[in-house]
Amino acid sequence: MKILPYNNAGNANNSTEIGDNKKENIESIRESVINKKEVHEGYFTDRLDVPQPLHRLIIGRGGGTVKQIMAETKTNIIIPKDENLVSNLVTISGTKVGIERAKKQIKNIIESDSIFILPPTHFISIPLTDTHLQRKVEDFKSNVLELNLQGVDKSILINSHTLHITIGTLHLYRKEDIEGAMRLLKSLSKTIDGIIGTRTLVSTLSGLAVMENDIVKSHVLYAKVEEPEGQNSTLKKLGEYLIEEFAAEGYLKKENRPLKLHVTLINTRHRNEHSASSNNDKHGESNRYPFNAGPILNKFGGIEFGNNRLESIHISKIGEYDENGRHRSEGGIKLP
Repeated sequence: MKILPYNNAGNANNSTEIGDNKKENIESIRESVINKKEVHEGYFTDRLDVPQPLHRLIIGRGGGTVKQIMAETKTNIIIPKDENLVSNLVTISGTKVGIERAKKQIKNIIESDSIFILPPTHFISIPLTDTHLQRKVEDFKSNVLELNLQGVDKSILINSHTLHITIGTLHLYRKEDIEGAMRLLKSLSKTIDGIIGTRTLVSTLSGLAVMENDIVKSHVLYAKVEEPEGQNSTLKKLGEYLIEEFAAEGYLKKENRPLKLHVTLINTRHRNEHSASSNNDKHGESNRYPFNAGPILNKFGGIEFGNNRLESIHISKIGEYDENGRHRSEGGIKLP
């Protein structure tokens, strides 16, 4: 990246740095900084492409992190904060040495465990594409709606085309992170084949449960994933292996609890605004209010969805879907 000359970058009170004036036109400031001619020899401007969701990590609580970086590197840093301005560019001004030190500190921050305070962007999934299973799930959804339970509507019932086993969630905010995660998955293919062996990998969906301790205040209801006799927990071993490898590369935060293989069937996170507004006011403005899963578990708790052949592993984007209604995939690998 070309480093451009900068005027008066060392002034800590310069109006272009992170400050209290949120009405400034950040775009015009950025352009004026970039187009300035060199006045003080040895001062320059550089720009760093950082996805907007990561800007808060650089800023820190009360701006403390960015202020510390500027003080330690004797630089001036501009982070776009105009809500109407869509820009990833962080502008750094100072000496060449100071700029490189600031860039290194910023890179260390966005590649550290701090990223896990942000919402995940992707997940490792094993899609369930068996049409017989999808029909059974659609029947289950119809039966649940017939119970006419408060807080349970069509919007929180999972589309049968998106059924999948979740192995773990990923934080892939940058293009290079997505590409790196895909390279990692593909590099694990031979080991995965060795874990599975020559037999087809199969899952059995049997019974229901909820994620919460209080079934009266449930948000996620799922089908339990089991393995047929003779498979020797191969699916669980595969999931644990993937978690270890992706955690080692910093894409996934490993949790101190056993892997819970499951297929989500109801999730209040998907509740639409209309159904939320029709609920009573005690839940406030949030769309994510709970439901009582007791009647569902009492009537369908022992439901059997049958066996399903598992054919691939994907890195999928949270909240985005393709033309077939499935989670948008960044790519995947075939299973034996």
